[in-house]
Amino acid sequence: MPVLREFRVSDRTWRRTLLLMPLTAVPPLLTAVADAEGLIPGWAKALIFAGFLAVAGLTLLWIKRLATFVTDTHLEVRGLLRTKRVAWVHVQDVTLEDNVFAGMGQRGVTPETRIVVYDARARRYVLPWADDKNVSDVRLTQQDLREAWGQNRGPSWVFDEHLRGRIGPGHWHNILARSWAQFTFGAIAGMILAFVLLFRGSGPIVFLAVPVCGALAAAVTAGVQIRRHRTPARPTAARP
Repeated sequence: MPVLREFRVSDRTWRRTLLLMPLTAVPPLLTAVADAEGLIPGWAKALIFAGFLAVAGLTLLWIKRLATFVTDTHLEVRGLLRTKRVAWVHVQDVTLEDNVFAGMGQRGVTPETRIVVYDARARRYVLPWADDKNVSDVRLTQQDLREAWGQNRGPSWVFDEHLRGRIGPGHWHNILARSWAQFTFGAIAGMILAFVLLFRGSGPIVFLAVPVCGALAAAVTAGVQIRRHRTPARPTAARP
């Protein structure tokens, strides 16, 4: 199937990513090098270096592989390990949404506005690189995609009324708020566990991050489950 349009990382974003990547090495490297008391074993230091190299390499590979492809039958979202496709006939909306994480990322790299697609099962697809940092005019790009959707979804397409109130930025932000609540609870629980171990003297301080990471992982998992099991929210404006 011929590709009508594709979105990949822009040269500007790629250059800034390469410039910022070395900064991510500072915390783990300082942790290993500044270990004056020798609390970190040699093998652990080697793991820190190897872990950073692995994460950095996978991140760069993921950025290069991530892409959005537009054809006359479907949208294709390619990730690091798998590719997701959604047929135009199953698309229920093509929207512009603010990135709630924009303030937490690197300025000039993290997008503030992104194009998002919802399908007939209320699944949300953030289109890689279809954002204000990687296209010249994200609003015009959204209009182009909506036109392609209108032309290729077929005459039998209708909006699924069962999805009213279950798709759109309002509902997504509600789910995100719950996820952050779970995340915060996990972080607090992790810190409590860390302090308990610290005051009981149950091991080197350097390993106190283990319960914190465990609690955070549990919080993220809970957040994902919340997003999967979406519940109807208040009605939103009608779709075309």
